[in-house]
Amino acid sequence: MRFKSRTWYLISLVLFCAAGWMWHHGEEVSARRRSNQSTSAKPAPSPSAPLIKASNTNAVAQRKSYRLSNTKETMSQLLRDDHAIILRNALIDTRRPVRLDIPAQLRAKGSPGSYIVQFDRPLNREFYDSIQKDGGTYVSYIPN
Repeated sequence: MRFKSRTWYLISLVLFCAAGWMWHHGEEVSARRRSNQSTSAKPAPSPSAPLIKASNTNAVAQRKSYRLSNTKETMSQLLRDDHAIILRNALIDTRRPVRLDIPAQLRAKGSPGSYIVQFDRPLNREFYDSIQKDGGTYVSYIPN
């Protein structure tokens, strides 16, 4: 049995409308759940000041107030530096002392169990053996 193109068009139109209605209905249910959860949960205290202050004059830190840094160099300068560690919320120059202004409530208590290791040679068997010899486990590679 062969349907005419008009029949396929109508079937497609009905399915498209049904999909749109289901999407709309799902958004309503999701919004209702979110509003129920927000009324039952304790309201979050509104902070009067950011948790982390950008105390450095780094150009990137001025734009992103939640980025920590121990250097005044810009991100583009650090990208070409072998002694830089560039993370989403931190720019660190390993030649300088790492004194980051991290609030006490965000600091790790005790040993965090995870560390960033900077190596100045290619990641070869010697690197992996030295990590394992010190009791560590290699997890991933950060290019900068």
